[in-house]
Amino acid sequence: TLIYDGTVKSLVLTGLPTGATVTYTNNDQIDAGTYTVTATIHGGANYEDAALTAILTIEKAVVSGVTFDSQTVVYDGVVKSLVLTGLPTGATVIYTNNDQIDVGTYTVTATIHGGNNYEDTIQTAVLTIEKALISGLTYDNQTVTYDGTTKSLVLTGLPTGATVNYSN
Repeated sequence: TLIYDGTVKSLVLTGLPTGATVTYTNNDQIDAGTYTVTATIHGGANYEDAALTAILTIEKAVVSGVTFDSQTVVYDGVVKSLVLTGLPTGATVIYTNNDQIDVGTYTVTATIHGGNNYEDTIQTAVLTIEKALISGLTYDNQTVTYDGTTKSLVLTGLPTGATVNYSN
């Protein structure tokens, strides 16, 4: 039994007598799996021909070298996501609780499906979206002439979703 590493794996028949040769069927495998390998022995002038079978097993490898880091960002109204990097060829990832907009702390799960050659695994990281500072507001002084009507100052530039309370 061997572990997948992206290189060719083979069985080798040892102890052949002088003059005998061997050819293999279904040997030299790369991907994880179980393979029946046939060694056909050609006995030459002095030995009977024969065929032997053996099982070549290549087990799935553990996913390594991936990075799935937590991240803290400031709210800006744009969707924020965490991204897993270093995914090996043939593996895929599905995220749960990713793609957030609003302020909060979110535990994001990355479910890695290892495909043919890697074990499935789950990783988690935290996406934190912090409140943004409000900028671009205008609240200017104003001089008016009395005319008997109510006067007020108005705050402008307030972002969507924000409110203001006025007081004397």
